[in-house]
This record gives sequence, structure tokens and C-alpha cells, in this order.
Amino acid sequence: MWNENDTMLNVMDENIIFANKYPLVCPVCNASSTHLYLHRFNPEDSMGAAWVWCSHCKSYVHTQFRIPSNWVNLNTLDEDMLESTPDYLEQSADGIDNHINNMVSI
Repeated sequence: MWNENDTMLNVMDENIIFANKYPLVCPVCNASSTHLYLHRFNPEDSMGAAWVWCSHCKSYVHTQFRIPSNWVNLNTLDEDMLESTPDYLEQSADGIDNHINNMVSI
């Protein structure tokens, strides 16, 4: 069961998002199993959604977020499956980590 925890917001700073390699160390349990995914629902809009979750302790946060202009959504995810809890995202955590690591290296 997932536990919503605002402590996960600590990794939402844009300087942190693009300055690290994923998965991150969890701010709740200190395990190296924290993932982040950003999604822009409308290409003309800078606002979208963000998820930060830890596969180990099941802490997460889901929030509205200003998506960086260079962000590209992961095309293997089904937008219709995205919901506040990261159940669907957890299934693709490794691919999401690879995607954001590639975005960071651009």
C-alpha cells in the first residue's frame, strides 16, 4: 500500500531533478529506490504532473508541476493509465529511470 508523504517533495527542485542519476536516495527511508516521472498532458502548456515514489518504503507524492521546456514524455507509458498513486509507474520504474537519466545527459 502506498503512503502519501510530502517529504518526497524534497526531490522536486529543478536543480535536483536534473543534477542526479536515478534512482535517488529516498528522503524517507534512505534506500536508493526513489523514482521521478514528469508528464506534460498538453504540448502547449507548461503545467503537467509529477510523481516521486520510493519502491522500497512505498512513500510517494503526486502533484501539479511546471514541466521544464526540454522535457519529453516517455512514449511507452499509456497516459490513460496515469493516476495519483504510482502503481502503474512502478511497473516501469527501470524504464522511467533510464528515460530521465537520458534527459539529464542531453
